[in-house]
Amino acid sequence: MDDHPRTPDDEPREGFRVLGADGEPEGDMRTPEDPDQFGRVPVVRPDDPAPQAPSADTDAAAGADSGAAPELPHWTDPPTGEVPKIFSDGDDDLAAWSTVSSTQPRWRDQSTDWDDTDLAALGEDLPKVGVREDEPSDDFFTFDDATSAQPETYSVPRDPSEPHGGLGADPYADTRAAPVGAGRDMGQAVVVGVGIVAVAAALLWLGPKYAMALVVAVLVLASAELYATLRRVGYSPPTLVGLAAAAVLPLAAYWHGEQGLVLGLFLTLVVALLWYLIGVGGEHAVPNIGVTMLGVVYVGVLGSFAALLLRSPNGTGLLWAAVIGTVAYDISGLFIGRSMGRAPLSVASPNKTVEGTIGGMLFALVATVVITGQIAPFDDFGNALGLGLVLALVAPVGDLCESMLKRDLGVKDMGSMLPGHGGLLDRFDALLFALPATYYLSRVLL
Repeated sequence: MDDHPRTPDDEPREGFRVLGADGEPEGDMRTPEDPDQFGRVPVVRPDDPAPQAPSADTDAAAGADSGAAPELPHWTDPPTGEVPKIFSDGDDDLAAWSTVSSTQPRWRDQSTDWDDTDLAALGEDLPKVGVREDEPSDDFFTFDDATSAQPETYSVPRDPSEPHGGLGADPYADTRAAPVGAGRDMGQAVVVGVGIVAVAAALLWLGPKYAMALVVAVLVLASAELYATLRRVGYSPPTLVGLAAAAVLPLAAYWHGEQGLVLGLFLTLVVALLWYLIGVGGEHAVPNIGVTMLGVVYVGVLGSFAALLLRSPNGTGLLWAAVIGTVAYDISGLFIGRSMGRAPLSVASPNKTVEGTIGGMLFALVATVVITGQIAPFDDFGNALGLGLVLALVAPVGDLCESMLKRDLGVKDMGSMLPGHGGLLDRFDALLFALPATYYLSRVLL
């Protein structure tokens, strides 16, 4: 037993301590004289603030701990059922909605439900946006450098009477049938056509080797026209690859037959791919290689069938057979369509008429039977008739296909090398289809 009585200061005190992030105690219940857990005794300075009295929040927390209900905020009060009033200086806003209740909604699910409604008046009460028709347009956001490798779009000419509708316009915007050959110098066209036939006849008379020189020259120049047109509308084909193929393919076909033609086509594709692989062709390899191979196959491969005909027995006669029927179709179709053509033939070539096409097909059949029937190896009537029917069918297809390409590219002619005719490709488009047809028909019949 301790003889000294205990005083209130000697009673053990209870409390808690909260350690902060730095390990120092925060808010403990020690007195200033008590040492901390490390044995340190804090020094009390006279200017230290005095302990604060418990706040209202502390009392509320204490009340919550004691079980008393806390006071709820005002927005938890039960609803009173009152509707807020709308204060307005006038009745204009309410008058604007006065007709809504009198107008009943109407369900329209048939085309006839709109007969009594003026659709043109819809939206007249809305504010206009954009440039007014009486104000000049703002060209601030226009761009002048169109360097894309994709083809440009061509607009319909505003004045159909303007020649070609203006630069870059669609020359076929007016799809009404016009007289075939309108705007063409027919005297000049006839003179140029006769000159071409005379040169071809002289070279064919000299022999197949001399005729091959004409074939290669025509294919290279026609390919150059096509690639120049493609570049003019925005593509960037490797022209050198295409021109080399146009020269090599007919020679390979003449020396090695169909195998040489296939090998030349394969090598052309490989060279075109390498052209872009090593970075010579720049960007956009897919569309540019695509249009390059289109030119190679369309002009180079189809035109190389002239070389396959020349290397065959009676090759000169076979080539004459293809040329005579095709020329008869072109000339007769031109004059018949010019004189009596009325009905447009196709959207791809609105200036071609049904009358001119049918007349050209009939004359191609007659010329093949009468003239080609006198030339070996189609000197048999049955063979000549079969060739005439084939040429009468494929010549219009070749003509329309080239017209389709020109319309898609937005050009009137592929070139201007032949006065009165346009370009070489414009003159020999039907022959590109007649050559393979004649070759394979001769393989079957002869």
